[in-house]
Amino acid sequence: MLSDMENNDKAKTRRNPHYLIVAFIFLIIGLLLLFLGLYQEYYGSWWYGIGFTVVIISSAPLLFSLILFLLYSFPNLSN
Repeated sequence: MLSDMENNDKAKTRRNPHYLIVAFIFLIIGLLLLFLGLYQEYYGSWWYGIGFTVVIISSAPLLFSLILFLLYSFPNLSN
């Protein structure tokens, strides 16, 4: 009886590696957008302000990857 409860607790707190894979993908996308936006803002010859817009847009995948890292680090948050 006790072993069933322990197995059930382990199943609830099991880490999902898919969170980590998707988080790394979004982290790379967000960092690429961030550096592209910063480069364009300071060294680019495009319309002024487009780099700042790309920096703002890059915050979405960076925030999403942070949430996925937290869900991977603390599996009890997703239950």
